[in-house]
Amino acid sequence: MNKMPMGKNIDKTMVALRHFGKGHNCAQAVVAAFARDCGIDEKTFVRMVSALGGGLAGKGETCGAVTGALLIVGLRYGSPYAINVFAKKKCYAYARKFIDGFIARHGTSMCKELLRCDISDTEGVAFARKNKLFEKNCPDFVKTAVALLESLEKK
Repeated sequence: MNKMPMGKNIDKTMVALRHFGKGHNCAQAVVAAFARDCGIDEKTFVRMVSALGGGLAGKGETCGAVTGALLIVGLRYGSPYAINVFAKKKCYAYARKFIDGFIARHGTSMCKELLRCDISDTEGVAFARKNKLFEKNCPDFVKTAVALLESLEKK
C-alpha cells in the first residue's frame, strides 16, 4: 500500500487531544486524528480500538498511544497480500522506528511503567485517578505518538 496522505490542513495533535479530553483512551485519540487520512470512518476506527486503552484493555501493557499509532503505520505501509514481503519489511521498519522514538522520549512503551503504577487492578486505577496521572501524563504520550507518526512521512 502506498503512503497515506498527511491531510496537512488538520492539526492532528489538537484533534487527538480533543478526543482524549472527551474521554477517549490514548489509542482512540491517536487513530481519530488519522482516520480521515486512512480513509476509515472515524467513529468506526475509534470504536475498533476501544479495547487498546490502558495498555491493552487496562492491563498496563503497551501504551494505547503506541498500539493506536502502530495501526496507522500498518495502514500506511502494510500490504493486504501475504506475498508482499517488501511491504512487510518496510512496515516493520517504520513500526520499529516509531517504537524506538517513543521509547527514546519516554523511556518505555509500557503503560504501567509510563504511569509508574499498575492500573491492572482497582488499587492501581484508584491511585492513578487520585493523582490525576491520566490527565497529567497521557496527553504527552498522545502528542508524542502523533508527532512521531507525522515525522515518519517526512523522512
